[in-house]
Amino acid sequence: MNLFSIIFSIIIIVLTIYFFAKGQFIYFFIPCMLFLPEYYAIEFSASLPLVTVSRLLYLVFYIFVFVNRRNISAHSKLSIHSITKECLFFAGYFLLRIISNIYYITTYSQPIKTIFLIIFEQLGLIIGLYLVDPAKRDFIKIIKCIVWPATILFFIGINESFSYFRPFDYLYTVSRDILNDHYIRLGLLRATTTMGLPGFFGNMCVLVFPLILFLYHVTKKLIYVCISPLNILAIIHSGSRSDMIFIAFIIILYSIVRLFDKSERKSFIKHFLCISNFLLLFILLMCQTPRIKYYYEGTAKSLLNEAGFNYDLNEDSPDSTVGYGGNSTGGVLSRSSQFSGIGYALSKNPLFGLGSGAQMRKEVMYKWQGHWYNYSTIDVGLVEIFVSEGIIGFLAYCILIFFWFFIMLKCLKVSKTTSTYTFSLILPSYLLCTLSTINMPSFLMLYIYLSLVLLKQLKE
Repeated sequence: MNLFSIIFSIIIIVLTIYFFAKGQFIYFFIPCMLFLPEYYAIEFSASLPLVTVSRLLYLVFYIFVFVNRRNISAHSKLSIHSITKECLFFAGYFLLRIISNIYYITTYSQPIKTIFLIIFEQLGLIIGLYLVDPAKRDFIKIIKCIVWPATILFFIGINESFSYFRPFDYLYTVSRDILNDHYIRLGLLRATTTMGLPGFFGNMCVLVFPLILFLYHVTKKLIYVCISPLNILAIIHSGSRSDMIFIAFIIILYSIVRLFDKSERKSFIKHFLCISNFLLLFILLMCQTPRIKYYYEGTAKSLLNEAGFNYDLNEDSPDSTVGYGGNSTGGVLSRSSQFSGIGYALSKNPLFGLGSGAQMRKEVMYKWQGHWYNYSTIDVGLVEIFVSEGIIGFLAYCILIFFWFFIMLKCLKVSKTTSTYTFSLILPSYLLCTLSTINMPSFLMLYIYLSLVLLKQLKE
């Protein structure tokens, strides 16, 4: 371990003890759960699984829930009758996920690990959060505990891109290879921070964006308007074209809601113009440097290429600056080709797919330009489900997503305020993100739970 990781670990330990003693550990645990990297871990030996710091904090969270269960449950407004339907949906999801992985436990080791993670990180998280059942004040506080650490990552990610300095690499405390990709595109480093891949970092920015807007509508504080352009810049500096398209789509949906509300229309136009002018001014000022100008222009051209244009992304590259790199014109095409992997997996085993970890075993095949090839990656959430767990795993996710959709419809039926519409954008944001990376279960479970809490509060 290096000095940075030692100091960082001491801070984590001190804050864990402090928040646990104060009875507020959930507010520290949630951002750690979402944002701590997988490579920040304890490694006992090469033959044993890594003990990540985030999983150690899961253990502390479960101890916290157990110790405080009487005090917390005394203030809980949940009853057996109010959670019966919720339990049925969750039970259906977890039961099918476990069944879909049990099939391969005697063949591969990865399904065993997947079952453990489903129980330990997903089922345990939902049960723990139900026992905590935050009140309205705590609900907003939890969302702030997501938004503010994410905002710090926005700053760090943008700085990473310009400076090539990646501070969280110092948290790489294990000897084995863990996902922590970094490479230069159009002359700048693609931002990653703690998320392992630029695509995951971009997804995180997209998933946090509706919460930023929600906090603004609830608190009316302009600081959340100021955070929005940082979020957009962080996505641009992730270099992820898909996330740039996703955030544009979410902004369009949000704009429609605001423009249809006469009371909100004027303030929305004012804020929209302020944010747009800030982004334009920032980019224009930064474009005084040829290397940065090449990045912004090349990024814009790469997006246009996805719409059918044919710009040469390596043109006008400054001296000693690399061009776009791989996948310059096939971002959408390369991911859409992965859907052929669904047909391949179903042809082998329609009910259970190829088993969890199939991509690591290089058993996944996609059809590219008329030929089938083995691949070691999965970049689309829907493909991941079918390939890893077949139709049974797909049904499990369908149950969960349908349940989430039903919750959001109920929220909008109870309250048609702008804040409720804004919060509901987390559902399309998550679904969009599954088109560019594999599923992000921590965000999925937490957001579904927050949606349930919001619905209960709206009904009170």
